[in-house]
Amino acid sequence: MLAVLGVAVTAFFYMNRARNAANAASDLIGMADDLRLAVRRFGFTRKSGTHPVEQIEDARIAVAALVKAVIDEAGYPTSELILQYVIRLQKDLDFSLTDAEEIKTLADWLIASCNGSSTAITRLARKLYKLAGSDGYGPVEGILHSIYAGVGQKPNAKQLDSLAEIRRLMRAK
Repeated sequence: MLAVLGVAVTAFFYMNRARNAANAASDLIGMADDLRLAVRRFGFTRKSGTHPVEQIEDARIAVAALVKAVIDEAGYPTSELILQYVIRLQKDLDFSLTDAEEIKTLADWLIASCNGSSTAITRLARKLYKLAGSDGYGPVEGILHSIYAGVGQKPNAKQLDSLAEIRRLMRAK
């Protein structure tokens, strides 16, 4: 009787592990689908020899990706920071909730395509300067400070250094 119970528990354990693996795979496929749809929706196409950041045509997307890169400079962001980020995209850049969530996914992809947030900050700041001139810096700083005020924190020293670098690259006063 004890052996049968042991076999049943072992079978149950392995069935749960298999089910959890299937759920994880399904989540990964869902994330890939979200990214594919966001990239397509905002007009990115594969062009050989062209970096995805160089394909940005809307300054609002560049601002959103730049803010996300600065947030990522502090390490993995908390869920409260991400929530504030999405809220600020809606309020300050006039994105709908669906668009703001897709922009977050798109920003993560752009940052990953730059091999990290510090490289992305430089590339995105230069692109934003091409799109909006030095006026593009104001929304970046305003949104970033609003996000941190919304969670009752302040940007850390590394993020403030990144903000200073963005100001320098965009020739803002």
